[in-house]
Amino acid sequence: MLLGGHRGNPDEFPENTLASFRSAIELGVDVIELDVHRSEDGGLPVIHDHLIDRTTDGSGLVRDHTIAELKRFDAGRWKDRRFSGERIPALDEVLSLARGQVGVAIEIKNLPLPYPGIEEAVVQAPAPERPITGGMASEALLAHVLVAKYGDFLPLYRQAGIFARQGVALDRSTLCDWVGRACWWLEPLWRLLRRHVMASTRIFADDTTLPVLDPGRGRTKTGRLWCYAVDDRAWCGPGHPVAVYAYSQDRKGERPAGHLAGFTGVLQVDGYSGFKRLAGDRVDGSVRLAFCWAHMRRPFYDFYVSTKSLLAAEVLRRVAELYAIEAEIRGHPAEHRQRVRDERSRPIVDALHAWLLEQVERVSAVSDLAKAMRYAIRHWPGLVVFLDDGRIEMDTNVVERALRPSVLPT
Repeated sequence: MLLGGHRGNPDEFPENTLASFRSAIELGVDVIELDVHRSEDGGLPVIHDHLIDRTTDGSGLVRDHTIAELKRFDAGRWKDRRFSGERIPALDEVLSLARGQVGVAIEIKNLPLPYPGIEEAVVQAPAPERPITGGMASEALLAHVLVAKYGDFLPLYRQAGIFARQGVALDRSTLCDWVGRACWWLEPLWRLLRRHVMASTRIFADDTTLPVLDPGRGRTKTGRLWCYAVDDRAWCGPGHPVAVYAYSQDRKGERPAGHLAGFTGVLQVDGYSGFKRLAGDRVDGSVRLAFCWAHMRRPFYDFYVSTKSLLAAEVLRRVAELYAIEAEIRGHPAEHRQRVRDERSRPIVDALHAWLLEQVERVSAVSDLAKAMRYAIRHWPGLVVFLDDGRIEMDTNVVERALRPSVLPT
């Protein structure tokens, strides 16, 4: 592959490049990366390249080499008999990206030359398939667009402006089409990640709103983005952290039920009723809910901020003690975490439960503080699950963090 910024007709290049191509072929080069710019006198492009030799160990060993100019050759022009019966390069243009610069990638396809005495024309092999049929985008450029959109949160219209400053006119609709087609290639990877997550016996689950285009209405509608995550780093587990996402048009309970149809184990969630229905429908008890302490704490915090309530402050103090213990045991084996929780966290949790049962009868039943207390008491069986298993977290912050980037513009 020859990579450069020149988009003109290759036949416009000078013809004295036979030696350069010959040296490239003799080196067994797979890739030639070219930086192309106009010469100082405004004439033909000047090309500087780096030959990447992949014939040794496949690691991409870079060899210094210089090609001054470039020219497209065919069998009729290539008369050097030393190459007769061997192979010559054929060239094809692909829009690609290297070192942050977009340019034309000219693919070199080795073609067999006729043997001496045979004057038949060279028959060109079919060109390699491209990620987008009929398109110019290379794999590197597609990866750049996807990472910029979803990893760096650069909307496509901003990317189009960046490309324009590099002299490449790409309409936003073209970029959008590339993203959609690239997602088709990535679907097998998504399915693999989903199988990996659902095979775990402990999953974090949550959802958030997602604005979705509503063609014809001139505005967006609200969809739901679901996230299912696994992260065993807190207890030195063997697996890698993984998060997989699913989209739905609404938040009906059948959505997570369908996503988690094959899952069995502990589901670490907030108080969403759809998850409760999922666990309740499993008559064999194959799904157990572990509720989030961060969600339980939040209404107490909000009430304290607005009223400076001493009762709310007491709940916050006790929950803070639990989190202090969690900070100490994070990164320790599950057995150690469970032992410390049993010795130090369980007495705090039991005392807090008794305190809530006592205080909820003393506060106004319609107050936000009473609602927060009743929420905690109602979800208590799921809130204490973490005490019996060192592999379970106190909260769902893992999946909350995985969903956070979705609110950024893309």
